[in-house]
Amino acid sequence: FFFSPTAPTTETGVSMSVRVTKQASAPNKQAPSLPSARLAICVIGVGLLCTLSLAWLTPYAHAMADPAEVPTVAVYVTVPDKETGKKVAAALIESKLAACVNMIPGVESMYWWDGKVNTDTELLLMIKSRASLVEELTAKVKAVHPYDTPEVIAVNITGGAPDYLKWLVDSTKAGGTDVV
Repeated sequence: FFFSPTAPTTETGVSMSVRVTKQASAPNKQAPSLPSARLAICVIGVGLLCTLSLAWLTPYAHAMADPAEVPTVAVYVTVPDKETGKKVAAALIESKLAACVNMIPGVESMYWWDGKVNTDTELLLMIKSRASLVEELTAKVKAVHPYDTPEVIAVNITGGAPDYLKWLVDSTKAGGTDVV
């Protein structure tokens, strides 16, 4: 038998497998010596251990990422009244989709809807979250918001107080693309 390590590419980017083949005896060829077979098995074992470790750790990689490097966003949502604002804010905070929601009253919105210009007094929610959570956050807003087409606009946060940004990341659940 001949041990041959191979390295196919996988989702984790690192993997190792073993190809074991039975070779025909040839008068000139010698089978691998016991020490080289042990070395191959040792290398294979280490590769397998690394693969298993990486596969197991990948879902938890966000915990190892530097919070300052996790992309964050400010998401803007308008609501018709304070009650709706509290309902949306609570849904986002309780599900850890947002670290903080500010409710800014007295916003006057002018917009096209149903073929005419409308003007309404609304509240503006400024929601702080991770960029990786915007899709899930948007779905949650749509689920609890009374408007047919609620405003949900995300703007990247390009800087800020490092301790605040760390708190923001630590206060929200990890998203699928948090690893930098």
